[in-house]
Amino acid sequence: MKMKELNIGVIQMKSEPGKYQENMDKVKAMIADCAAKNCQLVCLPEAFATTIDFGALPGIAQSIPGEITDALSRLARKYGIDIIAGILEAVEENIYSSVAYIDSGGSIRSVYRRVNVYELEKKFLAKGNELAIVNTKWGKIGLLGGYDINFPEVCRRYFEEKTELMVCLCQIPDTFLTSTVTIAKARASENNCYFVLASNIGKNGLARIDFMGNSMITQGGDVFDFASGEYIPQEEILAIAGQEETVLTARLNMRRKNLEIVRNPHMLDKRADYSSLEVKYAE
Repeated sequence: MKMKELNIGVIQMKSEPGKYQENMDKVKAMIADCAAKNCQLVCLPEAFATTIDFGALPGIAQSIPGEITDALSRLARKYGIDIIAGILEAVEENIYSSVAYIDSGGSIRSVYRRVNVYELEKKFLAKGNELAIVNTKWGKIGLLGGYDINFPEVCRRYFEEKTELMVCLCQIPDTFLTSTVTIAKARASENNCYFVLASNIGKNGLARIDFMGNSMITQGGDVFDFASGEYIPQEEILAIAGQEETVLTARLNMRRKNLEIVRNPHMLDKRADYSSLEVKYAE
């Protein structure tokens, strides 16, 4: 029996390069805060313990399981919560920006390796080749990382699988703040899901980049009611941060969201052959 509601916590934190232990100590305290707020699922940013420090990647990337996931597993068991965390993962000669899902028993349920890698990252990070959905007691949760948010095709695959919640862990420069917030709301709306953005704040001194913050919990806007034949407006943004370290919380009605997805006209009307359609140019 699926649980109807999910209390979610989203951690926005300042992850500093070269301060691994300080970052880990900070996240332990923030997870404890989430537990005190009765969160059942906690989301951490991309590469929260190390940041994506290109010059140091071989020395800071870890295996999964590894030291970071072991620490998170202990916290998951201690507080009885599920945790989604961004980790730089070392696999033989490759390094991935990965997302680990750890359940309340401390088990690693899934590891997603970001499938979209920005052009300037390609010398340092490898691309993953699979998407990841975790079947939980609340419903389906799709995992994403940073740059994936720019590619609607990724979320559309999750939509096709009737995924109620999509979680994107990111470390995005503040140059892209406005567009990323807009895109996050669009991903929720076009896929009729809850969409979570868990973001870092702080600075990459070497690259002279400030991270955008503005973590958010959002959902699709208008919902079509088949009984009345009308669209019912919904609040798009359930919680949003600024540039501070904080914990966002929200209560998500996962059962209702599943019904909305199944009955969504987009699900009923979507064609399966868009990529095969011929494009005709008018001269």
